[in-house]
Amino acid sequence: MEEQKGKMFSIILRGLAPYISQVSYERNAEDLSLYLGLREGDLKPEQLVVKRGNSDLTIILTKPEVK
Repeated sequence: MEEQKGKMFSIILRGLAPYISQVSYERNAEDLSLYLGLREGDLKPEQLVVKRGNSDLTIILTKPEVK
């Protein structure tokens, strides 16, 4: 495989690692799709908040409610 020159950057999902069971991706000429598999029963849909701005996307993981 030929080495490609370019800059590297990271995508950091703070606090999400304990809930992730699998990470994969797909890439084509224009798009990159990241897929995160969630552990069964660990995360409820209401804990995951997605906010879309003009040029960014924010994913927020909230702590579970303690009753």
